[in-house]
Amino acid sequence: MSPRIRTALRRLFADPKHGQPIRDDLRAGLSALPIWMQEFLRGLLSATDADEGQP
Repeated sequence: MSPRIRTALRRLFADPKHGQPIRDDLRAGLSALPIWMQEFLRGLLSATDADEGQP
């Protein structure tokens, strides 16, 4: 995936007001996505959680 897309999504996931609900919604519906997208998003979600000190 493009670094530009990865950067935009990380910025969105880190948004103080909407980031957490977006991440929670993606996690809840992850199984409905294609495998390649699940793998890509899992990595971004994990990285964002680590940046925020979440388990």
